[in-house]
Amino acid sequence: MNNIIPQICQNVEVRSGSVYDHKTDRSYQLNPISEKILEYCDGTNNIGQITEKICADCEVAEDEKAEVSNDVREFILTSNSQYLVNCIQPGISGVLRSLFLAEKYYKRIDINSESPFLVFAHELLIVGKMFSGAAAVALLLPLIISAAAVLAGLPAAFAFRIIGIVFSFLLGALIGTVLHETTHVLLYRRKEPKGGFMVKKGLTLMFVRKIFNETFLTKICGGGISGLIGIAGIILYLCGVPCFHNIFCLFFSIGLSVQLLNLLPISGDGKEIFNLLLMKILRG
Repeated sequence: MNNIIPQICQNVEVRSGSVYDHKTDRSYQLNPISEKILEYCDGTNNIGQITEKICADCEVAEDEKAEVSNDVREFILTSNSQYLVNCIQPGISGVLRSLFLAEKYYKRIDINSESPFLVFAHELLIVGKMFSGAAAVALLLPLIISAAAVLAGLPAAFAFRIIGIVFSFLLGALIGTVLHETTHVLLYRRKEPKGGFMVKKGLTLMFVRKIFNETFLTKICGGGISGLIGIAGIILYLCGVPCFHNIFCLFFSIGLSVQLLNLLPISGDGKEIFNLLLMKILRG
């Protein structure tokens, strides 16, 4: 834990007695020690080094250093959960955790562009990195099955077909996720230009923004648009439309349609939609 390197996020400003997030218009109060900790979160000091500097600045007694170390770690983890500080895991373990979606900490990614195309491209880069490790693992099993099929004397085309099906589904899921989050960003920025930011941790990817009175349409459009495009592709396949009557198009469409699961009450957007409905009912 002490080797983790905290770095204050872009568009977060440490002020006298507070820290301000320009993207969400939120301010958090700081005591002098917390303010000093954030000043040391510049991407060059790990938690252990920050603790040593705080102890030196405050002339902490030797028997109190363990308590200060715990307080520093707790404050940095809290700041990470509030998306004020990114926690960088150094070395090969950090690279592997990021690659295989096993990050222990939230990572904030600010998207400052106003262009829909550039927002989509930035989202594609974020999601592409997220999917790269998972895709490598997901393709490993069909590769083994395909190799076994070839060794068993089955045609090589059959083996490539299995790989193509898995790849098509993963590509559909990737594009669906990008469309989902891009829709959230663009709809929100109609009210708050350049506002909000992306946060990822493991398989979790979400758009964090300033709280405002969002409509059901705003919530539904996130997973709804890409999901409905996927459903349309499945229908076109089942109807035998030449351009879409292909097994790879079918699984690509299924990958897109998975985004509709985000509208269920047990998922992110679905929970928020359910809460909006509940509040509307309670208010009469």
